[in-house]
Amino acid sequence: MSNALRWSLPVLVAVALVMVWNSLTARADDAPAAGATISGTVVDASGNAVAGANVRLLKAPPAAHTNQNVGQLDAGDKPKKEALQETKTDDKGAFKFDKVADGDYVVAANAKEVGYGRVKVSVVKGVNPDALKITIGKPQNTNK
Repeated sequence: MSNALRWSLPVLVAVALVMVWNSLTARADDAPAAGATISGTVVDASGNAVAGANVRLLKAPPAAHTNQNVGQLDAGDKPKKEALQETKTDDKGAFKFDKVADGDYVVAANAKEVGYGRVKVSVVKGVNPDALKITIGKPQNTNK
């Protein structure tokens, strides 16, 4: 073997190995994240965006305790209290939860001096549900 061939063969093998390694790791990094994204906005009773609201993703109670037609919980039903994810709304009232597994959830939002609200949402087959709109407000006093 000539000196040029002896020198260039290990270099070519090393370059080929680096290229293979880079292509394998790039595919893993580019793969989409598992799960869906739940997103939406939080507004007050007048429809104005609520910035800085606390938003929590909770496991929903059994389906028998929810009003399936409007995505709201029936009065008195409470979601499981441990938050799976938590965030705050941005200056436009927007929030987002990533990597949400299939299942039924409650998204609860609250802001000091504005109030509380929650909606039910389902993730099916990893498909992102439609954007949510959570209206928050103080509970009405029905005792007069």
